[in-house]
Amino acid sequence: MATSMLSVCEARKRAKTHYDRYCREWASTLFMQVALTTPPDNGANRAEPGHGSSGPTDLDRSNPESSNPEFSLALHVPTEKTVLANPAAARAWARSWQDLDSDHHITWVQKSWPSVGDQRLPQKLLLRTPNDIASFAQCKSAWDILKNRTAELAALYRREQATCNDSDPAASGTEGTPAEGTIAGSSTAKRTRAEEAPIEIAPAFKKAALLFPQINYDDWNKLLAVLSWLVQHPDVACYARELPIRGIDTKWVERHRKVTELLLKVFTGRDSVPFQLRAPAQIRVRFLDESLAPGGLRDLSASPAELDRYTGAPELVILCENLISLMTLPSLDGALGIHGGGYGVSELASLAWLQAVPVLYWGDLDSHGFAILSQWRHHHTRTESLMMDEKTFAAHQDLCVNEPTPSRARLSYLTPSEEATLKLLQAQGDVRLEQERIEWSYAQAEIESAVTALRKRLSP
Repeated sequence: MATSMLSVCEARKRAKTHYDRYCREWASTLFMQVALTTPPDNGANRAEPGHGSSGPTDLDRSNPESSNPEFSLALHVPTEKTVLANPAAARAWARSWQDLDSDHHITWVQKSWPSVGDQRLPQKLLLRTPNDIASFAQCKSAWDILKNRTAELAALYRREQATCNDSDPAASGTEGTPAEGTIAGSSTAKRTRAEEAPIEIAPAFKKAALLFPQINYDDWNKLLAVLSWLVQHPDVACYARELPIRGIDTKWVERHRKVTELLLKVFTGRDSVPFQLRAPAQIRVRFLDESLAPGGLRDLSASPAELDRYTGAPELVILCENLISLMTLPSLDGALGIHGGGYGVSELASLAWLQAVPVLYWGDLDSHGFAILSQWRHHHTRTESLMMDEKTFAAHQDLCVNEPTPSRARLSYLTPSEEATLKLLQAQGDVRLEQERIEWSYAQAEIESAVTALRKRLSP
């Protein structure tokens, strides 16, 4: 069966599919070519970050053919029988390709048929470069944006490379030690990031290039400025709003964090930007023993880093999943109360002084409460559960409710009695008992009993 003549419309669709598949690879290859072959700009004609030159770029002088094999399509020349069946369609098809011949490379074939005479027909479309493919696929403007932004990034890379070499004694042959964290290596014969890690650069650049079309002109200029600042200040960690770049704030960084991280990896090899977008988590602490309270403050909130500086010596800690339960803990000699905050309890694992202190964990009597207990015990093995047992369940069974979304996680750090209680809850239809439903007199007696038992076990 004869294959249908390939129309211009169908050929464009196939070229567009090819373009979509390979355009980011072309851009990555072009970036590497410029980064490796273009002499660094040591100051002459240097543009400000984010503003491209109006003249030819280094990218224009690179060889695009080497970044992609030629793309060709057989146009399926019709047979004599096909032409005879519909001469008008055959003429229109040939004419449609004739109209494109001045802009694209089309191979023609001469046919001599007894019934229709000599015919010159299009046989093959050959697109030699990414520019040709993008133009034929009618996405030239998209390719120009991608290519030009790649050129700007390559130019920025070369400027930053030149700056590193100019400021590095090892690069200029003078004595001294190069600064750590620069995009150049530390040997006397300087090797750029593009020379050292092309395998790492290409995947990161292609992922970043996928995001280029989503960035408007103003944000693109800001992105280049942010990237330049990050390369020049490798050891600085700060809040996003502290960046000395006009128009940059936390919301901007949140929107552009992914592309910034990918390009920073291209330039430096670092996997993340050193920005803090939000204030650190705050941990609520109640000092149940006034003698342990810093400056007499019995109730305070602090970040994990600040709380790790605490120099007191508590004998035990009660870790409460529920904030109100924390606020109602009784005074206890040698004890602190800390709000665990549900699954955020792992934030406390960084507190060095807490690792030396036994912990009573009081969570909701449900599947998630036990999941959090298991998670916490993974970090802190000296943990005992409080009011998470069959006795408490039996005393308050009438106050239990169904758990809407029970956890089915595998819990590796429960004791046999805790596992038995969890199975009991599941057998009852996944019920739960929230902390605040436990009557306070019962809770207070259980806390005092558990603390007393713990002290006895700790006493010599």
